Amino acid sequence: MLRKGFLKYRKRPGSIAATILLYTGAFISITALIYTLINLQRADEFVHIWLPFVMAGVVMIFLSQILKWQKKLLRKPFLH
Repeated sequence: MLRKGFLKYRKRPGSIAATILLYTGAFISITALIYTLINLQRADEFVHIWLPFVMAGVVMIFLSQILKWQKKLLRKPFLH
């Protein structure tokens, strides 16, 4: 945003999406781990349900880091 002749930093949709992916992925992973700890007596029965949630959480966290990494590359000054 241009204000008084200076560019002011605005959050871009990419950084908002990265933050949402990070928090959602962390929430899913932590919730799945807590559910497993609460129901240890039935741990073998729901591994096929638990594992996809943990993998989805890890993938979401990984994607959020990729989005942040791409944002840093775009903000670097281009030198000729």
